[in-house]
Amino acid sequence: MEQQIKQVIAKSSADYTEIRVERTLRSQVFFQKDKLENLETSSEFGGIVRVLKDGGWGIAVFNDISQLSDKVSEATRAAKLVASRSDAPVELAEVPVVQETVRADLKHDFRSVSLKEKKELAETYNKILLSHDKRIVSSQVRYTDSFREVTFANSEGTFLTQEVPDVTLIFFAVASMGEATSSRGLSRSGRRAGSTLSSGVRRRSAVQRSGRSISSAQNRSWGESTRLSLIRIWPGSLSTRRSATSVRLIFYSRTSA
Repeated sequence: MEQQIKQVIAKSSADYTEIRVERTLRSQVFFQKDKLENLETSSEFGGIVRVLKDGGWGIAVFNDISQLSDKVSEATRAAKLVASRSDAPVELAEVPVVQETVRADLKHDFRSVSLKEKKELAETYNKILLSHDKRIVSSQVRYTDSFREVTFANSEGTFLTQEVPDVTLIFFAVASMGEATSSRGLSRSGRRAGSTLSSGVRRRSAVQRSGRSISSAQNRSWGESTRLSLIRIWPGSLSTRRSATSVRLIFYSRTSA
């Protein structure tokens, strides 16, 4: 694809041409109470061409790389039309040329984990929540991951490729005791951290803590109004070869009488 992008840019008749292409792979598992509500994988591909011709901008989008040459021509025609009706032609500032490839450095690539294993992981966490206390009447567990590859190139010689992985786990439980209800959630998300972020004893303990917090919340008196309060935020970091990523744990509670 790199050579195709460079060749199309080299043949462009515009004064300036840039192309952005993005490819994304996604997985999602969603449990609500004891039911599997969603289990899916998907892929997305698309891009945008932007050109400058005679001081006017033209844009065209595509979802098939074979359309790239035609889309550059389409954007160029649009730019000419804009330029013919503009009294203030666009001039570009000088910027340095950059050529770099940023690859994700994953200890355990979640793309190699089957959807069946991801479903079993989410199901295990869901069972931990539901079995923690008999007062827990409902739960939600959502696992999502995505892997984006973004490419940017322009006619000045810049060519950039970046891989952006992301894994997110969300836990939510609702408990009831008499007329009182309480909910407690935990969200853990990390970028460039791989599937190890979502597995292991520490994650199990976090879910169990979330369940225990519901039990303690049930024993408090919150009055007649519903409250929403942020309990704790734990910042952290995971280092990779190219960059660092933030990891966050968010606890919140909502109760009503």
